Amino acid sequence: MARELQSAISIRLYRKKRWIGALVFNNNAPHIFSEKDKRLAAGVGDYVLGAVERIRLQDEKERARKQADIIGKVTSLLSQSADDQAILSAVAEVLHDLGVAWFGLAYSRNQMQMEDVIAEYIATIPPTEGAYPAGTFRLDQYP
Repeated sequence: MARELQSAISIRLYRKKRWIGALVFNNNAPHIFSEKDKRLAAGVGDYVLGAVERIRLQDEKERARKQADIIGKVTSLLSQSADDQAILSAVAEVLHDLGVAWFGLAYSRNQMQMEDVIAEYIATIPPTEGAYPAGTFRLDQYP
């Protein structure tokens, strides 16, 4: 039979007034934690917080690197695009790597006449049920 928790000490972990987590020390025997115990636990908490922050910063750095890679790839591909299909193909190449199932591009070729809207969808990625079919539509022709 497991012994019940008899005493515990909890150290709240904060970084710049932002709660990060908590470090909890448990004891199955009755125990009164001394000031020395509390300082030691707080010191361990500081080291744990430092390690957690280091990991968070590494993750943030990796996310930023991936975002920069994506932006660079899209910029390179779009700078070579000469028509609607090339734009769609360029964006599709990047979005596919991100797990996007389908996407659309809608814009007006003539800014004065909004009814002249182009909607194109990637034909190679199956659209979800109810999605517009690939093609060109006038605004008043959308399903």
